[in-house]
Amino acid sequence: MVGIGALTIGLGLISVVTANWEDIPAQIRLAIHLLLITAGLAAVLLREREFAQASPWSVEAFVFVLAILGLTFFGHLGQVYQTTSPLWQPIGVWVLLFGPLILVFGRSWLTAALLFGFFAYGCWDFALGDGLFGGGRDFKWTEYVVATSLPALFIPFAAWMRGRSARVSFWVRLEQAGLSYAVAGASVACVIASIDEFDGDEIGFSVHFTRLCIGAFAAVLVLVARPTVSGRMTAAILGATGAAMLFAFGVSDSEVMAGSVFMALWSGIAWAAVRVSREFAPPSDPASDAKSESAEHAA
Repeated sequence: MVGIGALTIGLGLISVVTANWEDIPAQIRLAIHLLLITAGLAAVLLREREFAQASPWSVEAFVFVLAILGLTFFGHLGQVYQTTSPLWQPIGVWVLLFGPLILVFGRSWLTAALLFGFFAYGCWDFALGDGLFGGGRDFKWTEYVVATSLPALFIPFAAWMRGRSARVSFWVRLEQAGLSYAVAGASVACVIASIDEFDGDEIGFSVHFTRLCIGAFAAVLVLVARPTVSGRMTAAILGATGAAMLFAFGVSDSEVMAGSVFMALWSGIAWAAVRVSREFAPPSDPASDAKSESAEHAA
């Protein structure tokens, strides 16, 4: 309920900032907006421990609302001064300024999803050249593949922090967000290959081979950061997503083969999930098993 309340407040802030405040001078509006951000930062930095003792979710909600205030401040600036720029630029500045705040104080899926979602969107807006809504850059495949692969690097970073932070839930959610991003990208690549939308040229091969290399590099980092069964399975899935993209490109002229790559990817994910579930299954109690068998025979 606290998370829903924080999300509602954040959406309300966006609605207020994007409204026309013609009755209030622009400089006063910006000053109030900046003052709210400053006061919020001071409260988190100075009183975070007290908030956490009262309720860890109160810190999460406060950080989320503060991050939304920072995000809407850029839109407020653009509204006041009628500035235009590619959307990835203000998002990038926001990540640089408020990303550390979320990484230090974030506690669950709410702030993890906020940070990862806007970071991934900014990467794609940059990568597409003209941006999702127009940015005026020329398309370059090297920038495209590197930018769209950056969100996956959250996986080894979060995996490394899981064993070194008391806020395990936050890092687990951030790692899961990155893994979901990688799996979704590989699945979409298989779908695209099934309708033969990949161009069979050298640039296309270079894009997907580079993705494979980045995926393999991230998988190695995960193995180093978390050499457990769960970590090994995460690394295996991450490496499989890069391989699936390259194979999907290679079989883009065959619907059957593209579908086979898709099924092989998800079969591997299912196998990894079973391995992890067995690792975390509670130990068997012989006495309990005997009672269960007796009850079954009686039934």
